[in-house]
Amino acid sequence: SGLEKVATLSAVTGRYKFDEVGVSRSFLFADEVKEVLPEAVSGDGTEDNPLELRYTEVIPLLVSALHDAKDRIEALEAEVAALKSN
Repeated sequence: SGLEKVATLSAVTGRYKFDEVGVSRSFLFADEVKEVLPEAVSGDGTEDNPLELRYTEVIPLLVSALHDAKDRIEALEAEVAALKSN
């Protein structure tokens, strides 16, 4: 499921090597994304050909995870409602 895949990813804040001091970005680790969505990552991880993450390719996975989360929330809400009515 999309939710399980997204749960394996780390969202971090930091700066790229080429960023100026004081610049901060949010990003994902390309090697983690490659494990669950290899088509979103290019390169082989070497210094000459580093991993490159195409964030737009990750959006469908995030949407899928949101759908999965919504379904789980609705199921839990129905369970709670059923317990309250007993």
